[in-house]
Amino acid sequence: LKPKILLMGLRRSGKSSIQRVVFQKMSPHETLFLESSTKVQKHDVSNNSFVQFQIWDFPGQIDLFDPTFDAEAIFSNCGSLVFIIDSQDDTVDAEQKLVDTVIKAFEVNPKIVFEVFIHKVDGLSD
Repeated sequence: LKPKILLMGLRRSGKSSIQRVVFQKMSPHETLFLESSTKVQKHDVSNNSFVQFQIWDFPGQIDLFDPTFDAEAIFSNCGSLVFIIDSQDDTVDAEQKLVDTVIKAFEVNPKIVFEVFIHKVDGLSD
């Protein structure tokens, strides 16, 4: 079973774009035309026999409190959860979803590593 890295955040925060640029060598400019994700997208990363893991790219509208959301299956074998926040959006909703996500994931897997990535700062003006 390959370790999992989860990409989570609000809609249009840039989760799929980051995954495509970092792991699939897509040009950052091309990502402007990506459609919003509607379901979890799983990508295998196998650079060599030592670097093998899965990236799970979650749609922003996923509801952690929906009874069909299987937190155990998602968070149990997860090494890291990267929460992406769009710096150009109002961050109040993103911060609340981050807190909810961390609490839910930690309940299932206290060993999970959390990272927060502030995205799109290049578009901010002084």
